[in-house]
Amino acid sequence: MAIITASEYKTHRGISGTDYDAILAVIIPSKQAWLERQCGRLFDEATYTDQVHDGDGTQRLYLNNWPVTAVTAVKSVASDGSTTTLDSTAYRLVDSEYLYRLGSTETAWESPSPFSGYRGPCFTEGDGNYSVSYTAGYATAPDDLKAVMFTLIDMALDERGRNPVLAQSADGVVQRTRMSAVERRTILADLVRPWKRVTV
Repeated sequence: MAIITASEYKTHRGISGTDYDAILAVIIPSKQAWLERQCGRLFDEATYTDQVHDGDGTQRLYLNNWPVTAVTAVKSVASDGSTTTLDSTAYRLVDSEYLYRLGSTETAWESPSPFSGYRGPCFTEGDGNYSVSYTAGYATAPDDLKAVMFTLIDMALDERGRNPVLAQSADGVVQRTRMSAVERRTILADLVRPWKRVTV
């Protein structure tokens, strides 16, 4: 299911009738696809089977899509392609976003952070050496994510020169205002930032 529907956008903007239906049918999926590319994740709830991940030698394995609602299998992948399924007690899901590797004696959600020369339980460093089957995404998008889509669609309609919501009245004359490229980039960056994973 998409983040928003045409009906939700029309209700939000007080649009009645069907004049905008055809263009919204094009703009909504295209803007969601753009947002997902910028954020490096998919938002709609879906199940991913044997999605390949690289271990980095730490106790954390970040999954490509989140929030994660269920993890059904984590497998280590050998160089010959054979797999070994990790016992479910060997890891925990943290913050609906990443897997945390536990040692055989660990039962808590947290343990000391890895340090240089760390040799404890970890997701071994390698290329495509783990596969994870899990379910992630939103069955119903949160309101603040819907608000991002509303703004993206407003901007798209304004670029077509057909968005009545962004028209301004000055001295009784209807005038159109168009944002500069710098303003547009700033707005888009601010919209994307809260939904994008930031790594250091």
